[in-house]
Amino acid sequence: MSHNYAEWIRTYAPVAVNDPNKPELVEEFSHCLLQLRPDIGLVVFSLIIMSDYRREVSSGGDPDLNRAAPGGHFCAAHSGGLSLQDYEK
Repeated sequence: MSHNYAEWIRTYAPVAVNDPNKPELVEEFSHCLLQLRPDIGLVVFSLIIMSDYRREVSSGGDPDLNRAAPGGHFCAAHSGGLSLQDYEK
């Protein structure tokens, strides 16, 4: 990522979107990431990737908090009362 930000985005965006039937989402997500300066993007993504909030999730939280599906499943299983509702945007 630090050597070639644009190339990293081209490989990361399809994996992050994870929907080969919606290439327009990959394009939109890529466009958003390219709006970040590479030095700022590196800091932001490093913080996201290295963050671990499992302990905070286990202590409970907002019952209406929206989360991505994999994180949502983890949170519902470990939060002590949060429920999970899948929906299409």
